[in-house]
Amino acid sequence: MAEDPTCFFEPEDETTVSEHEEQTNKMFKRFAFMQRAADKVISTERERARLEMADEVEGD
Repeated sequence: MAEDPTCFFEPEDETTVSEHEEQTNKMFKRFAFMQRAADKVISTERERARLEMADEVEGD
């Protein structure tokens, strides 16, 4: 396979910044925010289901 030169950013040194870095950081922050929100919803629903199952067991 041929190399894709646009696929990777190889900086000259530690101070070199990619032209896409600002947008990449912005999109990553959005992703992280959405992931945390989704994790909260999922964990809340799991806890609710666990409590419902515990109530059913106590009711038997």
